[in-house]
Amino acid sequence: MSTRQKLYILWGIVILFVIIILSNGFYTVGETEQVIITQFGEPVGGPIKEAGLHWKIPFIQTTHFFEKRILAWDGAPNQIPTK
Repeated sequence: MSTRQKLYILWGIVILFVIIILSNGFYTVGETEQVIITQFGEPVGGPIKEAGLHWKIPFIQTTHFFEKRILAWDGAPNQIPTK
């Protein structure tokens, strides 16, 4: 193998590594979602409620998505009109 071919293989590996890191680091929050980020099982920061593209530390932090549209009932259970 020539030096030029080895260089192309090396650049291919580097580009593949960068793509894997970037794809694991970015996440998207929808308008009806909120996200809690955990690092080794412990929450890091507060909930992320604004929609858009966000960044986390790849392979160390984990995203947990929750619905923002869930409403908590604060009244008595017998006040809910269900059958």
